[in-house]
Amino acid sequence: MEKDVANKVLKKKEKKVISPVEKIWCSITKFEKYPEMAAEGTPRAFLYLLFLSLLVSIIIGIGITIQFNKMINSNIKFFEENVTNIKYENGELQVETKENNVVETEYGTIIVDTNDIDDKKKSEYYAKIPSNKVSIIWLKNEVQLKIKEGTIKIEYKEISDKVDAQNINKESVLNILNEYVNKFEVYVFFFTSQGVVEFVLFFIYTLSHILILSLFGVLTATIIKISLRYRAIFNMATYAITLPTILQTIYKIVYSYTGFEIKSFDMMYTAISYICLTAAIFMIRSDVIKQQIELIRYREEKENQEKSEEEKNEEIKKEEEQKNHKRQEEEQEEKIKKESENEENKDEKQGEITGESEGSNA
Repeated sequence: MEKDVANKVLKKKEKKVISPVEKIWCSITKFEKYPEMAAEGTPRAFLYLLFLSLLVSIIIGIGITIQFNKMINSNIKFFEENVTNIKYENGELQVETKENNVVETEYGTIIVDTNDIDDKKKSEYYAKIPSNKVSIIWLKNEVQLKIKEGTIKIEYKEISDKVDAQNINKESVLNILNEYVNKFEVYVFFFTSQGVVEFVLFFIYTLSHILILSLFGVLTATIIKISLRYRAIFNMATYAITLPTILQTIYKIVYSYTGFEIKSFDMMYTAISYICLTAAIFMIRSDVIKQQIELIRYREEKENQEKSEEEKNEEIKKEEEQKNHKRQEEEQEEKIKKESENEENKDEKQGEITGESEGSNA
């Protein structure tokens, strides 16, 4: 019975369904709520993970879209100030610049090189691009948009049929960029595409981390000698990644704008999530100990009650025996008294008979 006390604690906690928003707050500040949330089941834990993934992808997507907008504006400024001539022919772009063709801006790097370059040269350009910024590379056959999640490549042939390719020059390119920078649907498309990528990457990364974290949870539960089902530990591990996920999201935003890097952040992410899960497991252990103490007290009280009832029954039995014994004595005395009276009456009658007999003889 005591072996499954921990799992009974989880079942006891199952009362009401907590909303995903409430779970975010409870996962950060109320570790005692972990058993209650875990008792809702694995499907709800997965729904919470999906909700958290969606929330993070929206926040990161908005941040990247803002950077994209700033970068397009920087690119327009670059073309206005540094580009002298633009020529397009047969899907190939030729751009002439005044000075350096690699420009660092506040929001990313702009690279313009429309010469015939090999992969080695491209690698050199890629090495100059900061991973926390949105950068644009204008090449001979295509334009590349570099972000942390990957590279978006657009060949000039794909867009040549949408514009007057024969009359492309500096002014027409600036008009196209100004037109796109003011188009809301461009940002919706960019935000949606980046949000989907971020959602998928975050979900896969977090799920793998939860699986690893749950194994540490099983090990911890075994060490402190508490019996917990793996499903319950997995559910709690899902909620334990909430705080490190929030910190990770804040870190990504700060890193994208400042370049401030914490090299050991992944280790810190794992440590914080493990601390949250361990705290929840120890709280369950505390509840188990309390229940065991209550069980011992209940047993002691029951034993004392049974003992008290036995003593009371013994006293009642003794009183009844004494009453029965007294009753028997009284009955015996009554019987002896009656027998004595009967003897006396018999003697009297015998005397009367004898007297009558003597009187008659006389």
